[in-house]
Amino acid sequence: MYKGNKKYMNMSTETTFKDSFANITIPRFYEDKSVFLTGGTGFIGKVIVEKLLRGCPGLKNIYLLIRPKKGLTCLERIENLFKLPLFESLMASNPDLIKKVIPVPGDIVHQGLGISDVDRKLLCDNVEILIHSAATVRFDEPLRVAMEMNVVAVIEIVKLAREMKKLEVFLHVSTAYSQCNLSRDRVIEERFYEPEVPYQRMLDSLEWMSDDMLNSITKSLIGNYPNTYCFTKGLAEYMLSKTTADLPLIIVRPSIVCSALTDPLPGWIDNYNGISGFIAAVGKGVLRTCCGPEQQNKNDIVPVDFVSNCIITCAWYQGVVRPSKPVICNCTSGNVNPTTFRYLEQCVLPMLSEYPYNSIFRRPNFAFNTNVFIYKYWQLISHWIPAIIADGLSVVVGSKPRFLNLYKSIDNSVNTLKYFILNEWRWSNTKYSMILKAMNEEDKKDFSFDMRRIDWKQYYKNMTIGIKVYLIKDDMKELPKALQLQKRYQLVRWVSSTVMTLLACRFIFIKSEKFRRLWFEALFAIYRFLQYFRLTSVSV
Repeated sequence: MYKGNKKYMNMSTETTFKDSFANITIPRFYEDKSVFLTGGTGFIGKVIVEKLLRGCPGLKNIYLLIRPKKGLTCLERIENLFKLPLFESLMASNPDLIKKVIPVPGDIVHQGLGISDVDRKLLCDNVEILIHSAATVRFDEPLRVAMEMNVVAVIEIVKLAREMKKLEVFLHVSTAYSQCNLSRDRVIEERFYEPEVPYQRMLDSLEWMSDDMLNSITKSLIGNYPNTYCFTKGLAEYMLSKTTADLPLIIVRPSIVCSALTDPLPGWIDNYNGISGFIAAVGKGVLRTCCGPEQQNKNDIVPVDFVSNCIITCAWYQGVVRPSKPVICNCTSGNVNPTTFRYLEQCVLPMLSEYPYNSIFRRPNFAFNTNVFIYKYWQLISHWIPAIIADGLSVVVGSKPRFLNLYKSIDNSVNTLKYFILNEWRWSNTKYSMILKAMNEEDKKDFSFDMRRIDWKQYYKNMTIGIKVYLIKDDMKELPKALQLQKRYQLVRWVSSTVMTLLACRFIFIKSEKFRRLWFEALFAIYRFLQYFRLTSVSV
């Protein structure tokens, strides 16, 4: 049973933190402590593991909840994890540190997290810091699945936290969009919000409703939320506010998490979710238009290494300061260093021309359109008609048609992102700023998450190259070939445009007597001008 660690219990108020514990650096806080991490094989989780091992080498152990997947055992998945480019620096400098990572077989959707009695006792006897990062991040997840992974799993985590004898920190990773259902003129503060649908009623409905029943009423249940992901994240937060008064809870809310800024690799990314998939589709030449925001609309992007640093630092803050109430930290950039999707477009397109992919469908070209009619027009011209032509040619040559299905998938993905592209939110950052200021200069350098440091132009450049290298897995040595391929596609586009223009003129020429008369008059005028020019030249 959790009773609270006595090490920092003399810390009565947060205001005395800076004077009394300025010497407790982040690496020192983690020294000889064990961390239990869920979601450690996810995008954010991988970066947390790498940074804890490299930045806090005195850490005792990282217990990683992991399940067998795709025929691989838990141990094999851990081994594959450390083969990623993300861990190259760590493996080169101190490979023995990976021995601190101990796999714990389990699954968040199972009762008791699927952890064996032996492993559960191991965790309860040894863990001081619990970081719950696991969740489904699919926006279109069925409501039952989203509830089981984002709410029911949190209940199981809370049960485990209460059994941990040495627990100092219980950190829950949520999302800045957990309250995106609020009206746009409201600032999303670093506090709990009561949902319109009571979380217990939702849990009860899972017991007696079939999947078909849940799916049929999902839209009415989630209300102003755009998807089940944001809805269940909001439910989980409020559930934690009502059930964890006796636990050292801190919640981190990151916004749109994208590629790393610098640490340990600029531009590192490992998934096609959100903006990375968007840019990859543009780079391949398949995505060429999207319903776009107004020029001034901000988007809120945070680099994954900043999110990892924020999580590690927030755990340190919670463990050292031991505030009497749960802390919520909005890890966002828009309120301190805003950027826009329009600026992203301006930065990324030139980079895709400078660093094209080795294999493309068409020459990259993209534009946001605020006018829905124009967007639908270009979607037809640039997406569906080329897809029909490509699939038709595939059938002729005996290949399997795939482009129509590809564009249906892209259209679904874009529609899930459209809500976040077209809308803008404001978040308060009081706790975020307070935690950032509490760090000493050395920790600010090694565990920085100060969004003011981001140079968006350079960041978008690194992101574009990172997607090419780490997602598309292009060899940069073949860049000259990719540039030649792009030139060929440009030539093809020029020739096809010329041919289409000539055919259109030919069609009009045949059908319109007025056009023929104008055509011949134009030719005669050119002839007379050339004749005059020739005569003038001879006389001179």
